[in-house]
Amino acid sequence: VLRCRPPSQPVAKKSDQAGFVFKVAVTLEGDASYFRRKEEDIAVLGSAYPMHRFPWFMPQEGFPFAILYDDVSALNSSDMNVYPVIDVMNTSGAAVEVVNETTGAIMKINQPVGPNQKMVIDTESATAWLYERQGEVWVAIQNVLNWLSLDSDIKGFYLVPGENILNINNDVAGANPVMYVHYAIPAL
Repeated sequence: VLRCRPPSQPVAKKSDQAGFVFKVAVTLEGDASYFRRKEEDIAVLGSAYPMHRFPWFMPQEGFPFAILYDDVSALNSSDMNVYPVIDVMNTSGAAVEVVNETTGAIMKINQPVGPNQKMVIDTESATAWLYERQGEVWVAIQNVLNWLSLDSDIKGFYLVPGENILNINNDVAGANPVMYVHYAIPAL
């Protein structure tokens, strides 16, 4: 969304007239020093990526059917810090850590996120909400900022310019939480 406003009313002069057309110069001022791209990049962590495709074939012995990534790279191609929105799902444990290994920022979640629920952490506004799926729609049901531990660095959890390595850890062995990191690169 691009919000602009002219600083003053445009004025047409007789010298700017060409036939029935006036040349008018309009200067627009934005409400922010930068704008975000409309398209978001999404880094997915904790989800299995299939290695086989259809039509079906018999894989060689030892060939993996899927890969589960324990960390993911998020590329910030701008020269500014980017504050992502993080969706955390499927946490069966009560001590989940979301880690940006590049900056050292850690957010610790102290409550499990149940089935058909997701915890949405907005690092720019420092908010955390629990959403619940009701049919095809996600509905905000509770402010869960108190689910983050006191030493969580929510305002310090940003993507620095360049490559950022992110991961998520769970205290329950064999249970893999899923994390979606949504971020839009600033553009002028």
